[in-house]
Amino acid sequence: MEKHQVQWAAQFAVGAELMRRGYSCAFFLGNQPSYDLLCTGKQDFHLQIKGFSWDKPKKPSSKGNYVIIKDLFTGEEQDLIVIVRVPKHPEAFEFYIAKRKDMADAENVKPDAINPKSGKPYAKFSAGISYRNFEKFKDCWNVLPPPHL
Repeated sequence: MEKHQVQWAAQFAVGAELMRRGYSCAFFLGNQPSYDLLCTGKQDFHLQIKGFSWDKPKKPSSKGNYVIIKDLFTGEEQDLIVIVRVPKHPEAFEFYIAKRKDMADAENVKPDAINPKSGKPYAKFSAGISYRNFEKFKDCWNVLPPPHL
């Protein structure tokens, strides 16, 4: 599956799941760089959605791949992020939901971090979070404001 297909599948999967849970949703179609979905429940909120389709790490000691979140450490702390695993059919989607601050706090390598072995900064890289650091947010729908129901 192509990268853009994964992202669209992730966004529509989140929208569908939120509708099932009693929210109303509207998609931003490329003109709102930090957010992908506007939602209404008992209060309005917006989501940044990231999709991935790679396999989860098999070894418990492996951190796994990273999901790039450009403004993970610089965005608003209360912003909500949903990471979606878009598996091959017939597997089900997996949702990882957290506030930006909680996701940023879970990632232990910041873009400006110093490598403890060498004492030098790590090479420049985009902000992101590894699978092992975001897996604890699986199905944490309770961080969202209450739905209309």
